Amino acid sequence: MEVKRSFSVGNVLVSRREDSDWRVVKVLAVDSWPDESDTLQCLVFRPISYTPTVESFCSPDDPGYLTRTRGPTLDD
Repeated sequence: MEVKRSFSVGNVLVSRREDSDWRVVKVLAVDSWPDESDTLQCLVFRPISYTPTVESFCSPDDPGYLTRTRGPTLDD
């Protein structure tokens, strides 16, 4: 049985393999083809060792980038 997954622009996919870094991908565009297959255009974030949060999804061009993307510290 074939499983058809549906993706939408703006979807954020988060995964982690056992004992590995977190991987995050954001869907920017979905191109549909005549054969009913899809191609996803995605933004792939760098792997991180801590659990991702909404705040951790920001651009390096954002002035607050360095303070919001740091990992947890003992003060947290």
